[in-house]
Amino acid sequence: MQKNHESGRSSRYRPSSDAQRRAVAKYNAKFVTLTVRLAPEKRDALNAWAAERGESVVGILNRYIDRILETGEA
Repeated sequence: MQKNHESGRSSRYRPSSDAQRRAVAKYNAKFVTLTVRLAPEKRDALNAWAAERGESVVGILNRYIDRILETGEA
């Protein structure tokens, strides 16, 4: 695991107490996981494009999904 330079925690944070684990499980229960298969080059390009704009890939995808659902157009 890589260390987060600011907090010193690993990039895959694991709650240390039972209360934290319950809180994380409750939060995660609000969402579903969607798997997308991309060629590594496309993934890298998407990550770079998002980083240039100061956004996450998930944030970009959610915004486009919202737009499609609202307008009916891609």
